[in-house]
Amino acid sequence: YSHNSDFSIGSRTIAYENSQSGCGSIKNTLDDLKANCCITISINDKILGYIFFWNEGDRRANSDDTHALEKISRMLSARLEREFIMLKGKFFEDNWYYLTQVRKLIASRADLKENLHDFSVLFKYAVGSDYFSLAVLDKARMNMRRYTTGINRRILLEDGVRLPIDNTQIATVIKSHESLLIRDITHSKNTGLDSLFLSCGQSSMIAVPIINHGRVIACMTLGCALPGHFTRRDLLRVETMAAAMAPAIEANILNASIHERDRYLGALASFDSLAEKGCDTGTVLKAAADILMENVGTTMVRISMIDSDRSRLNTRALKLIRPFDNINSNPVSLSRELTPWHYIVSREGRLLLINQKDPEASLDDIEAKKLVFKDVNSTLIIPIVVNGITQGFITLGEMRNWNRFAYDSTVILFCKQVASRLASFIKLYNISRLLSKTQVTSDMEKIEKNGGRNIIRDIKGPLTRLRGSIDLLKLRHGADDDESDKVLLSIDESADYITSLVNDTTEQ
Repeated sequence: YSHNSDFSIGSRTIAYENSQSGCGSIKNTLDDLKANCCITISINDKILGYIFFWNEGDRRANSDDTHALEKISRMLSARLEREFIMLKGKFFEDNWYYLTQVRKLIASRADLKENLHDFSVLFKYAVGSDYFSLAVLDKARMNMRRYTTGINRRILLEDGVRLPIDNTQIATVIKSHESLLIRDITHSKNTGLDSLFLSCGQSSMIAVPIINHGRVIACMTLGCALPGHFTRRDLLRVETMAAAMAPAIEANILNASIHERDRYLGALASFDSLAEKGCDTGTVLKAAADILMENVGTTMVRISMIDSDRSRLNTRALKLIRPFDNINSNPVSLSRELTPWHYIVSREGRLLLINQKDPEASLDDIEAKKLVFKDVNSTLIIPIVVNGITQGFITLGEMRNWNRFAYDSTVILFCKQVASRLASFIKLYNISRLLSKTQVTSDMEKIEKNGGRNIIRDIKGPLTRLRGSIDLLKLRHGADDDESDKVLLSIDESADYITSLVNDTTEQ
């Protein structure tokens, strides 16, 4: 009798339905086996098995036989109950041992990545798993920060690899907060399994959510090539060990967030220094695109500015993670009909996060081809606002399918800071140009007001001395040296030219 689903007698297997209350099915089983009687084996008033007896000939069992069989049933049940208690104690003792090993690993090395190989070995000893996968999520999105997979302790995917989890057992476990046990995937109706899991040739699977403070922070998947290998006891053991891993995973998520924040702050500081040294907007805009591409790691970064009549968008900086065909860099008309989402952002002055899977909030083909690219999945549009007026956009496009959105709150905040710094630079640059133009205009007006007399008077004195010096040189050296004669002739011509300009200005 195995798995509460069938009897196994020799090579024969006879299914039954609800043996606890269905006496008819037991009678049918007796008839099928041609047995005379049977006794039950129970633990804690729960029937766990049956023993069937056959009498030689056609002799029916009498009261003595029935009494003896009942006594045998009680003895076997008592023996099995003692063994069950021993096995149960051994099970919980082993669980405590593996739980202690998990805590020791966490205490010895705080970094989760360094412990992954040891965790894989530990689960191999605990439940006999060949396949080990750990998908770690952050607080803001359903995209995995770390997806590490190995089979037979060999790492297939390293830290930092991100894969989509839509329609997989990982998404199912995260959504339901419940563990998943599949004894044999070939006979299972669950078709939503991870492609990487299937490619490793696994037949049985355990998927367990790792929960901390009521939120799923990771999903652990174990696999074995043998069908029917994992049992409910294995599932309980894995859940116990996974619960012990939750604080370490949460700490690693926080550390990753801290490192990411520090990296973004360093990038912003370097951008500030570049902006201080920048002499024109083109250089600073290209530097901003470089910093965004380097730190966000998205498919495309485009920085475009609105022209003076606010009817066209001009691409000032464009960065791609790899070469693309038909990427538009020409000016684009900014209108409600052709570029509706960029037009809305320019009117409202707030960012917009777009998912192409939403039919009511997705880029149309024209806007995607002109300002992003053809097969975009997620788009982030951030306005560059100067004095309350949108002067341009930072447009990020992602072609990879990272669940719903490719950009989390940290990335969006970083991009907003870059846009804010660009707006400040553009504002200061425009002010400096205005001041320079005002100063030049003031100087010209001053010259026109004085008629240029002061400057001409200042030039006449040095010019007279220059002409006198030329005459002295001619008298002393004469015309014997050809080279000196050429130099003196050139100086003389320049002096004559300056004199003519001064005389013309004086006459005017």
